[in-house]
Amino acid sequence: MLFSFWSGPVTWLERLSVASANAIGEEITVFTYENCDALSRQLGCRVADAANVFPPDRLTEKSAPHFSDHFRLEGLAQGLGTWTDLDVVFVRPLPPSDYIFGWQNGGRIGNSVLRIPSESELLKRYLAFCRERPLRRYVMPWMPWPTKCTRAIKGLFATAIGVRPPAPKYGPPALTHFAKVTGVDRLALPESVLYPLPIKNRAIARVYEPGYLESRIGQETVCVHLWRSTFSGINGLHYPRAGWLANRANALLSSKAA
Repeated sequence: MLFSFWSGPVTWLERLSVASANAIGEEITVFTYENCDALSRQLGCRVADAANVFPPDRLTEKSAPHFSDHFRLEGLAQGLGTWTDLDVVFVRPLPPSDYIFGWQNGGRIGNSVLRIPSESELLKRYLAFCRERPLRRYVMPWMPWPTKCTRAIKGLFATAIGVRPPAPKYGPPALTHFAKVTGVDRLALPESVLYPLPIKNRAIARVYEPGYLESRIGQETVCVHLWRSTFSGINGLHYPRAGWLANRANALLSSKAA
């Protein structure tokens, strides 16, 4: 079972992500604070109320850039299954492992596809960190002391004058830190398994180049993470007309849905 979160307009990319999950035999539930029935019709999957995972009275940071980084951990703690971002296109079934995460780039473990046992020490520490309040939320434990001091001062100053404080970092840097602290970083899969497409502008600009994505996908590759924000900034979000993505979309999405 997979789960995810979505808010806002739906494009072919989110529909393709859902369809690719179904194609490898996975059921997926997407959570939202919006109209569940409408989103279900658009995505073609089960949609549920996100308030059951993360109650509205705790949404002090719902608009923060890394809200979904925290949301997925609450879902994992509740045993909802394996998290996936909706810019992930699956090509093979997920491995039957207790832990699923992989090296992303630059020595970081990505959290776009994430399975962590609900009672694991990794999830307990990671989630406790995300639930911390004001000052400590801005001071990351893996930062050197000068950076910690700078962020603490910025957080206090921003709070005092009523502006946005430094954004908390709940994503790959935090996952990498706590995986290393708890000794499970050794379980991280190679980049080619979950992140064959590098998060680099020059690589993402080549996505529609004939044969490029095919050259990145090996026998071990489970999925392709398309890095939605960077992808849309470089390529736009027009329905793909050629290449691997077009073939995948044409195979999995009806012409009406596309």
